[in-house]
Amino acid sequence: MQPAGARDPVAEPFADCYRLEWHPDPLTPRTYPRGRFRFDAPSGEFPVIYTADNESACFAEVFGDKRLIEVVDGDRRLFRLSATRSLRLLQLDDGAVSMSFNLDARICTIKPYRRTQLWSRAFHRWFPDLDGLRYVPRHATGKTNYCLYLDRCGADLDATDLGRLASLPDAVDRALAAYPLASLL
Repeated sequence: MQPAGARDPVAEPFADCYRLEWHPDPLTPRTYPRGRFRFDAPSGEFPVIYTADNESACFAEVFGDKRLIEVVDGDRRLFRLSATRSLRLLQLDDGAVSMSFNLDARICTIKPYRRTQLWSRAFHRWFPDLDGLRYVPRHATGKTNYCLYLDRCGADLDATDLGRLASLPDAVDRALAAYPLASLL
């Protein structure tokens, strides 16, 4: 049962967003027996995908800890994702929404991820029509990240393959200009 006074998800148009991916189809649902990333299901109960609302911010989120795009990363693919309908998102980047769950911005940035994964599972259970979470990026502050529940909205997403990073020097250069990243590509 959700906390009293908790705010419901809001349906909103979903603008294009970006994802860096090793696999040829970023929308293929993948789960892990134990969650790996921020809002993964803690025991693999449902698949998620992470995206950023800005191409360069996507690079900042993926490479922000190491601050280096290595040669092997040239095989990663950049995808633009769009939705064919409005998505119902829980707006964790809104202080009033976070506070209604007795949370604050740490839900978007804290490590390790065990607690955030448990919250994601709770949100998934409390809101059966929830498509995902909108949240503040750790590295690309001022932009928006999304964790999308593929079991709920995967069929309503389209992915456009923009190419391998090794073949996208302009995109890499834009990311290097926007964030303190280095590249070996």
